[in-house]
Amino acid sequence: MPNLIIGSRGSRLALWQANWIKSELERLHDGLTVEIEIIKTTGDTLTEASLSRMPGKGVFTKEIEEALLDHRIDLAVHSLKDLPTTLPEGLHLGAVTKREDPRDALIVNRRLTTRVNSISSLPVQPRIGTSSPRRASQIKNLRVDAQTIELRGNVETRLRKLEEGEYDAIILAAAGLNRLGYSARITQLIPVNQLLPAVGQGALGIETRIEDERTNFLIEGLNHWPTRNAVEAERALLRGLGGGCAVPIAAYGQVGTADDSNSLRLEALVCNTLGTKMVRHDVTGSQYKSEEIGSLLARHLIAAGAYELLNESGAYEMNDEVWAEAPVVARTSVNSNSLGENNTATRTAPETSYEPILTKQAIVPPVENSYFEEIPAPALVEEKIEAPHTVEAKIAAPAAVSETITYGDPQPIQAAPPQLEDRPVISTPDDFPQPEIAPLPLSGQRIIVTRARHQADALAQSLQTCGAEVVICPTIEIRSPDNWSALDQAILNLRNYQWLVFTSSNGVNYFLRRFDELQHGRAELAALKICAVGKKTAGKLLEENLQVDLTPEKFTAESLVAAFIRKFGVGQRMRGTRMLLPAAKATRDVIRPTLEKLGVTVDVVEAYQNVLPDVSGEEVITLISRAQASYVVFTSPSTVSNLSLLLDSDHLAAHLAKTRIACIGPVTAQAAERCGLTVHIQPDEHTVAAIVAELIKDCQP
Repeated sequence: MPNLIIGSRGSRLALWQANWIKSELERLHDGLTVEIEIIKTTGDTLTEASLSRMPGKGVFTKEIEEALLDHRIDLAVHSLKDLPTTLPEGLHLGAVTKREDPRDALIVNRRLTTRVNSISSLPVQPRIGTSSPRRASQIKNLRVDAQTIELRGNVETRLRKLEEGEYDAIILAAAGLNRLGYSARITQLIPVNQLLPAVGQGALGIETRIEDERTNFLIEGLNHWPTRNAVEAERALLRGLGGGCAVPIAAYGQVGTADDSNSLRLEALVCNTLGTKMVRHDVTGSQYKSEEIGSLLARHLIAAGAYELLNESGAYEMNDEVWAEAPVVARTSVNSNSLGENNTATRTAPETSYEPILTKQAIVPPVENSYFEEIPAPALVEEKIEAPHTVEAKIAAPAAVSETITYGDPQPIQAAPPQLEDRPVISTPDDFPQPEIAPLPLSGQRIIVTRARHQADALAQSLQTCGAEVVICPTIEIRSPDNWSALDQAILNLRNYQWLVFTSSNGVNYFLRRFDELQHGRAELAALKICAVGKKTAGKLLEENLQVDLTPEKFTAESLVAAFIRKFGVGQRMRGTRMLLPAAKATRDVIRPTLEKLGVTVDVVEAYQNVLPDVSGEEVITLISRAQASYVVFTSPSTVSNLSLLLDSDHLAAHLAKTRIACIGPVTAQAAERCGLTVHIQPDEHTVAAIVAELIKDCQP
């Protein structure tokens, strides 16, 4: 059996593309075997039908995607310009290869090759073959005398029809001609300022199942990030306009300038089908905000009258977005109605009027202020965060308050008695049988909690409600950093980051406290994506009315990357981005090394510090020996390392010989193991409720 199966259309170009991906995968992974399965699509069967009259979107991809969802193939290889911008649920764009030449190519009939070298030098009223409304509209704008004639079939069929005299010239994508060895047939590579390419033209897209982690891992090396960021901006624009390959929309994104290698310039246009009117705009911003750039440009094309142009043909359905009042904008139409020298079309002066218009617009995040300033701030997206589940104990009467052992100034934590609903008192006969009181699940268990005192309440109360005796033995205290300068500088340069990452509610609290003290407005954070590790951290951010874009459950680099793939469709989109991680110093080496291997710059800035509590080692030893606890719960690596410092020992097993060790997560567990402890309990979910549930499960006979 092959290790991977590629689904592909059966044309010569499609098979070239699939075989190239096959060879690249086998080159990247020694021993990997890849096979290709040919799948006929609706577009392949309707060989003479006009693209504008084909049934719906995805005519060249639908059957391949069905095979992917049915697990008959592992990945699909598409010319990205053929792939719809909205994919079926469960599928995503796993990789985008380095772009071939994105330009369109003019090929003339052999009888004209000696006297024609461009569109402008074609004879009067040239017959030009094309299957694309985008090309036809732009050609008519360049040459109002041109006759655009429908052209279908594979590359070989189209070249044959040209030579048989049906056309004076045809226009095809240069990338396909180059891949099939027809570069010598190209008469002119048409500049993009004359003929703007299709969205995604020249790039190959690899479509996979989102949950197929193995295939997604194997194709990671095929991603070319400048290309990916450029085409994702183009696809976001097309998605914002609600269009496809059957409407005259063009776009081209280019990454990098002499001044800024990370800049992305996106240019797009919309024509009516006659080519007599056109709106054309461009925006420039960071390549790491590619989707925001595309969405923003779509909004401005709409405001400039794009929908009106697209609807002149009567075949375009407006995208079902949000109606909103647009700012006052310039609505510009360009008319092409006369021939100048060399039979080339000349434009009249644009007819421009300024008026407020009602447009359909997608709500997008703001991008850098080099963009249009009138775009409103984004609406906050509410992400539902499930509250941690609680462990319920069925009891017939309130339990007695358990003894709480503390050191220092004792602050016993008592479980609140169950709240009974107000109800009338019902008399019962004296001989009515009284129910037995069921034992609580943690009755008889003494548990040491090492969390900071101000954070121990929730865990202690949950344990006591389940019948446990709780020993509060905080091994850390949370304090402000000795010096705020590093965090202050990071806040000052916040626009240099694309992500803000919080790994604990402490990080949220201290970052926002300092952010507010420096008199920064919370609106500044809207330009950043925010990652919150764990539900409690996410919940804290939502309490602060901040949008959470990503919530991995575990505090590991692997979990962060996996969560990124599930939410955004691909892990490598992180490459080249910068993340700010306000945290304690101890956080520094947990996720940074792995993420930096992926090309992510992670700046870990001290926002708070975990310090030793004001207590002697002798007091801690006395407390632990007195407690003779069944369990000790560690809630962070610092709770372990600080206990080691307090006891002046790198081997804690001797002090906790008869105590079972519970750690809230894998990083904490690793710290415990480094100190010679055997970890008995580690829940999959890093929450108070989860660790209480695991303790209950562990102590059952």
